[in-house]
Amino acid sequence: EGTLNACGSCGRLPVEVCNQRDDDCDGRVDEGTQNACGGCGQAPVEVCNANNECLDDDCDNRIDEGLNCPRCNCQPRAEQCNGMDDDCDNTIDEGVLNRCGRCGPEPQEICNGLDDDCDGNLDEAFPEAGQRCGEAVGVCTQGNFRCVSGELVCGGGNAPSQEVCDDLDNDCDGTVDEGAANACGWCGLPRLEVCDNIDNDCDGNTDRGGDLCRQPAECVNGECAPPCEVGECFGGRVCVAGVCLTPCRNTECPDGWVCQDGTCNDPCVGIPCDEGTYCSLGRCIDSDCHDPANPCAAGEICANGRCARDACADAGCAPGQGCVDGRCFDACEGVRCTDGTLCYNGECVADPCSRVSCPFPTTCIEGRCVEDACFEVDCDVGHVCVAGQCIEDPCNRVTCPGGALCHRGRCADPGAGVGYNDDPADPGSAPSAGADMGPKGQSQVADEGCYCDAGATGRGPSGGLWLALIGLITLGRRRRRLP
Repeated sequence: EGTLNACGSCGRLPVEVCNQRDDDCDGRVDEGTQNACGGCGQAPVEVCNANNECLDDDCDNRIDEGLNCPRCNCQPRAEQCNGMDDDCDNTIDEGVLNRCGRCGPEPQEICNGLDDDCDGNLDEAFPEAGQRCGEAVGVCTQGNFRCVSGELVCGGGNAPSQEVCDDLDNDCDGTVDEGAANACGWCGLPRLEVCDNIDNDCDGNTDRGGDLCRQPAECVNGECAPPCEVGECFGGRVCVAGVCLTPCRNTECPDGWVCQDGTCNDPCVGIPCDEGTYCSLGRCIDSDCHDPANPCAAGEICANGRCARDACADAGCAPGQGCVDGRCFDACEGVRCTDGTLCYNGECVADPCSRVSCPFPTTCIEGRCVEDACFEVDCDVGHVCVAGQCIEDPCNRVTCPGGALCHRGRCADPGAGVGYNDDPADPGSAPSAGADMGPKGQSQVADEGCYCDAGATGRGPSGGLWLALIGLITLGRRRRRLP
């Protein structure tokens, strides 16, 4: 577009010739090529006509000019526009021609860059000609209105085209790759489904379809588990429900519960605590605002076990922004990242762990599988594990916009392609998915290393917690609690 001539072809515009055709596609036929009499070739020569007829042979509005002809037979009458010398003054149609020197009304102005009605103005009926047109959205750029074949068209610039999967807005509707990306939201084919407790092909089902394990093993809790009887398993596996399973692998437990032999148990069952204390991880500790029975009031947050004013309550952050200690920052709400990237402070950055799958129980850090220092480490409510130690959850001081999750004091959109750079030395700087802050300080933490909104609506067998884990485990590939 923007490169074709008025006739819709490449190259120079064809030259008009006298052939009863519109060769140069300007809406007129044989313009500038006809003789004075309106025919092709040279105009006829003036001659003395037989029977003294009054004829203008060369069509110059004069009769027998330059010739010594007998006076033609003429009966004077009022001059009319008919190509004849009605008043017998040897001049034809004088005083009755229109502005263009022809009989009848002036021609109608058409969009062709010419003064069709002979008023001294070009295309005055089309004031849009030459003005900007089109939208500068996506890959599209504006062009200019111009006259082509008698019509006003928008030429130049980049016009919309069919949407293809290239991370560009080809059809210029403000949306990128709609209808062209795969089910996982990126270009190309989705990943093949494997037995890893992840919805690899993004069809809404985890570990479904095809032969994921070599027979007679079956896919259970994200691992290929062979059949067994009690005592037949080895390598640290245990026989559970007739198959060999790795204890607590891919088992997510509610906050404050622990996994024992693949089963979530409340370690506080049957443990009485004195007044002023409460049970956490099977032991009695002093009561603080992390105690579900002693929450902070509205407008307060729980930090270091004490209630404090929530500086974000009156921060006035814009929609889509997060807040920490009263300071607003850009979050990842509505940001969709492509495969191999993650969202950090509203922007997509490279994710070195996006294509790394680490063997259990290691974890991915900067694209490498390393020993997970927090494996099998359980922390009290309001705390998370970093480098094998339980610390105050930095998300206790963070408010994320609706739909976003908090991880290490940052907000991320789980649907935008989120992940993290696990740097134990800096638990508050790395981007990732994490805890959705409901009531202040009530971060929900799962054993897969992801913070999850336990109150969300789920589609899988385990409800909201399972749904949040499905999206986040893909990027985490871990089986422990993370800040």
